[in-house]
Amino acid sequence: MRLAPEGWAGLGILAVLGLVFMAVGGGIWGWVPVSLGAVGWAFFCRHPVRRPPPEPDLWVAPADGRVVGWEAQPDGGHRVGIFMQVWDVHVNRAPFSGVVTAQVGQRGRFRPAFRPDAPRVNEQVHTYIVSGGQPWRLTQTAGVLARRIRRWVRPGQWVDRGQSVGMILLGSRVDVVLPAGVIPTVRVGQRVRAGETPIARGGYAAEKDPKLLSGIET
Repeated sequence: MRLAPEGWAGLGILAVLGLVFMAVGGGIWGWVPVSLGAVGWAFFCRHPVRRPPPEPDLWVAPADGRVVGWEAQPDGGHRVGIFMQVWDVHVNRAPFSGVVTAQVGQRGRFRPAFRPDAPRVNEQVHTYIVSGGQPWRLTQTAGVLARRIRRWVRPGQWVDRGQSVGMILLGSRVDVVLPAGVIPTVRVGQRVRAGETPIARGGYAAEKDPKLLSGIET
């Protein structure tokens, strides 16, 4: 089973704890809770291979989970929200190819991520991406248990559709604010898989622009 980088780091910490338990007299039984913890952590940090659909104009889900809603935006775009349970894969992926132009961290609360007000008040990381000259946004939102949002991409970096871009540790939410002209194709309550399930249609020509790939402020 392939693991996210955070998975290997956690397993290393658990291995050290197991050795400490043995050193203080816990014996072989000290490894039982450590082993159970390692299995649970490895399951949570799994990083499966995903293959996007062949149609170039399809936007794919950025996270495993359930669609909790989508709504029209004032600029003609749409916002699609996906809630991840603790047992879902928590690696997040790029819905569409493009250039990361900025990332902004937003401090906030840790309310349940499925609540309607979570995208406004919870701690978040906003990743701004441009595809074919059209800007859009991917927002990772922390929840009650999720207290860490990991970023695996940086401004100035090109991302392919379905590429891993980060991870939220424990149950949380991911939203995509689609540009105008891209129409959601999912329904509320639908289960989706990151990097594979289409969530919208209406892509732009996503080509690597050298001007965007260099000189962007972090």
